[in-house]
Amino acid sequence: MSIKNNKRGFSLLELITAFSILGLVTIALLQAFPFGLAANREAENNSVASYLAQQKIEDLGSVAYSDLNVGVIEPKNSIPNYPGFQRQSVVSYVDGNLNEIVSDLDLKKISTTVYYTSPQSQTEKIFNLTTLVSKK
Repeated sequence: MSIKNNKRGFSLLELITAFSILGLVTIALLQAFPFGLAANREAENNSVASYLAQQKIEDLGSVAYSDLNVGVIEPKNSIPNYPGFQRQSVVSYVDGNLNEIVSDLDLKKISTTVYYTSPQSQTEKIFNLTTLVSKK
């Protein structure tokens, strides 16, 4: 049996080529994981920001209209038990067109803003939630 006719196995060159391709594909796939993890963390931070804003909106919305003072209710501060998050809440008078005004026309706007740092871009992200309260 001659070497030319023996096709029962892989040559060393074929094995090296196969492992090289496998290695490149593995490296490419492994590089995608950090991006997926960062995107997951970004979505989680956005959900937490939404929760924190909604929590404050509900707290302020449960206050009687006459007891809800106009102005900065909560200055931009860190939130206990939520490191990396800050929240600011502002109440203002608005008219029927939702323009801010200085006198009371029986309509107030509660605006809560949550700030956090994006894990991907390392920039400050802002989540804002607003609701209206009217005199009953």
